[in-house]
Amino acid sequence: MSDKNSISGASLSNVLRATLNSRHAWIFLLFLGIVMNGLFALNPLSADGSDSILGMFRFYCNLIVALGFCYAAFLKSLRISNFKLTKTYWFFIIPFALLLRLLMAQLGGNYDLESFEITADIILRGDSVYASTSRYNYGPIWAYWLGLLKFLSSIGGGYNKTLFHSYIVITLFLAELALLKGIKKHGFSDITCLILLFNPVSIILIGHHSQFDMLAIATGYYAYHKIKKEQMLGGLILLGLSFSIKHLLVFLPLLMLFDTRIRLKNRLLTIVVPGLIFGLSFLPFLADFVAIQKNVLSYQLNHGQTLFYKLFEIAIPHAFSEFESLQLIPLINGYKPLWIASFLGLGFLINKYKTGHTFELYLAYLVASSLAISEQYFLIPVLTIALYRKQFISWLYLLLSSYYIMFVSAHNTAKYFNLESLGIYLPANWYSIGFAQIQLCLLILVLSTVLKNKFKESTVSLP
Repeated sequence: MSDKNSISGASLSNVLRATLNSRHAWIFLLFLGIVMNGLFALNPLSADGSDSILGMFRFYCNLIVALGFCYAAFLKSLRISNFKLTKTYWFFIIPFALLLRLLMAQLGGNYDLESFEITADIILRGDSVYASTSRYNYGPIWAYWLGLLKFLSSIGGGYNKTLFHSYIVITLFLAELALLKGIKKHGFSDITCLILLFNPVSIILIGHHSQFDMLAIATGYYAYHKIKKEQMLGGLILLGLSFSIKHLLVFLPLLMLFDTRIRLKNRLLTIVVPGLIFGLSFLPFLADFVAIQKNVLSYQLNHGQTLFYKLFEIAIPHAFSEFESLQLIPLINGYKPLWIASFLGLGFLINKYKTGHTFELYLAYLVASSLAISEQYFLIPVLTIALYRKQFISWLYLLLSSYYIMFVSAHNTAKYFNLESLGIYLPANWYSIGFAQIQLCLLILVLSTVLKNKFKESTVSLP
């Protein structure tokens, strides 16, 4: 009897996989989700509160359809060959991608756009951005660029906020194009480029949220490949420039320290020189060192919601990690020493098992392990997700992060299209673990990628 049950279970699994593997399954599931929620919205009973049985039923229906769509898209990705797009196609694709981002900017902005306006005003007044506001937490380069953009958006009849936002979006989109050019040069496929351009995370976070991580990532990508080729002068300057735009890649040299393809002298230079360039960028603001230490070097938020913070808290009691004397040292207080050490461990494993793609895995691990996180971070590992598009966990990450940005985050499109409009009624405590769930996807992606080579080695060594 149990054999029959196992056979029927296997048959059902095969039928389900074959159905999802069909050519248009992802389109059908997308259409099903739209129709289903449209019908629910027309039902007057669906206007009940968060405790309604119908509300929970709608949520689980959406969950099943969304996971089915995600898996069907993953299977579709497995079948797609690395096709080549001609210049004619790119002539239409690139303007369309920009248009989508500019349309998102027309919805309005958020707290960060207000901070950018404040920063630009300070620069245009000729004041120190670090002495005048706590709402700017980065190197000085972006501040001066914002000042220029606000000046340009004020030409010919007064300041235009929408134009200012659009200029920011165009700047970030140009950085995206620079990154696309770089990855195509290093062998990334056209389908990878399309995923980068048209995933909801990139469109919303660049078009609406308009954080400038992409500038630092694109600059750092070119720096990384120059250093790999031991073109040290250009590589070190570009990496220092990336730090000075936004210090996302500040721990990347810790991973590169284990790359034996680079001479030891050059690895040590990579540890020291970009950090010096970053430090020197603050020299004109030396009088504001206390504000820089507080608002740039020690800045963090939402640390209690993150995956590694909870893991460290389990391993080491919180009381032992928060000695008052340590609070004066930006990289030593709290759990930061353990966090930084984990980057060294990742660098060792990547080199030991010849995993490759150090830069891309760093981006994913940075967000997966971060002790402080906001939804703007979801853009950082999109390059990694596109590279590993043939792993289901990548598509699950895109699904969860897109869902969070569109329907949960009050800083993004959830302001205009919230959960209730989809009939997704969930207790608030579900959302409080959303960051950790998304980080877990990235951690699984990184560890599975690194350890896959280890298992390959052990398989080869078997008699």
